[in-house]
Amino acid sequence: MKETIKYSKKLLEITPIFIYKINLDKINETPGVYLIYNGNNKIIYVGETKNLNRRIKGDISRGKKRYHSLLSILAKKYNLKDENEVKKFVLKKLKISFIEVNNTNMCKLIEAFLITYLRKNKILLLNKIK
Repeated sequence: MKETIKYSKKLLEITPIFIYKINLDKINETPGVYLIYNGNNKIIYVGETKNLNRRIKGDISRGKKRYHSLLSILAKKYNLKDENEVKKFVLKKLKISFIEVNNTNMCKLIEAFLITYLRKNKILLLNKIK
């Protein structure tokens, strides 16, 4: 539990940046946890992945809503009609912070901890309730 809290605190301290400003070629192909923020710097989504590079470079920044549940949720919530609209929305409106965690089981624990912690603190997340 200590390690989960340590990683969670570290991730929450990272300043989010607009997705379009990320140098996508410098993101490693390692497991990790990420936070998605809206334009008002409010966390709207917590995610974990086995490959940060593929998730951010491939799924999120390209707006492939059929590949990622967050993008499908955003498309419905903001009435975005196609992947092009989703991509524009993501690149112009959303920010991200992420942290590498070289253990996929730990990634899942951190994600679950952060979702629970943020919801207890009245943060409205777009994550599906499991």
